[in-house]
Amino acid sequence: MANTVEYLQDDVDVLMEFLLNVTTAPEFPHWEAAALQSQLRIDRTVAFRNPQAHVIENLYVQAAKNKLIAEYLMSVESSGGFLDEVRCQALAAGSYMPPGTVLQQADSVADPDVINAAKKFVSGQKSKAASGHLGQTPFVDQF
Repeated sequence: MANTVEYLQDDVDVLMEFLLNVTTAPEFPHWEAAALQSQLRIDRTVAFRNPQAHVIENLYVQAAKNKLIAEYLMSVESSGGFLDEVRCQALAAGSYMPPGTVLQQADSVADPDVINAAKKFVSGQKSKAASGHLGQTPFVDQF
């Protein structure tokens, strides 16, 4: 059994949110998902025998990278957005990188980097964040 998803490029955020929900809160018990692994490998092998699949995949990765870069540039256009970016970088990394350096790093991300990050996300232990009155917030293992 193979599932496909069709979406418009403008709806990629909605699709990514859906896929995130599927991977972090699966509707299938783990034994059902484990039983599908062998079929998933077969489906993937068949799909990637088609040379057009690689071209389309590369176009989507490049389109996503271009969208990320455009969103970053728009976010630092205003002084408030720029100061927010400086604050976030200082908190996360302890230093600041100018927009040109950030764009070079974003442009240097290759397909294997994205694949490795996705594998790390899927195989890693999930957590959640919350703000507000935390006394009523359930722990991750309570879901």
